[in-house]
Amino acid sequence: MGFTYAVYVGVGKEIEVLEKIKAKIQLFGNPGIVEITALETFVQFVDKKIRKKSIKAMHEGYLYVTVEKTENGLLEMDRSCYHFLRYIPFVKKILNCFIPQEIWENIKANIDTEPEIGILDSSKNFMLVKKAREILAVLKAKKEENSRNFIKILSKIYKTEKRKAHGKEKFYMIPLSLINVVSGPEDWPHKSPPDGLEQTLAQTLLHKLNNFFDHIAAQYGK
Repeated sequence: MGFTYAVYVGVGKEIEVLEKIKAKIQLFGNPGIVEITALETFVQFVDKKIRKKSIKAMHEGYLYVTVEKTENGLLEMDRSCYHFLRYIPFVKKILNCFIPQEIWENIKANIDTEPEIGILDSSKNFMLVKKAREILAVLKAKKEENSRNFIKILSKIYKTEKRKAHGKEKFYMIPLSLINVVSGPEDWPHKSPPDGLEQTLAQTLLHKLNNFFDHIAAQYGK
């Protein structure tokens, strides 16, 4: 419980500012900050190897800071927390009234922070997107209770067609939950195949995803 404020920061600096706040708390003590979040998630690309995770904020240019109290019981942030945050590099402005608790809980409940894995498709055919679109249409028409999770997953895959991994048109963007379903512990995320293998890690994952989609189609497609 507390009072949550939007903090405006430089676009692309959200995670850096979050870490600076944490570091400052370690150095100087906590003035009354309960929580700091950028509603962050991560993207990780896979081709011949697993690349380093790229952490990103879901709302560009925003951090959200929850504090213990307001200034004299009013809408504004407690002064000690305000001044603690205000002069951290890249902090531009702190909203002068807190976000109502109900709205804040609704924001957190509805923002999708599931990590995504970008998987290289060297052929650039995007057959998984085509399959996702076809199966999605069938499942929505059937309106089966058991197919809801598949609809959610397939809807995310379908977004790949429009986003193309933020300009990286050779990559599928796959929810991490789906990667965990189709991939065993022997190949994800613990290790990458040695150089020179005929089938790369990306190709292995795409093959498993393709088989999984065929399984869904066989189960619900008729």
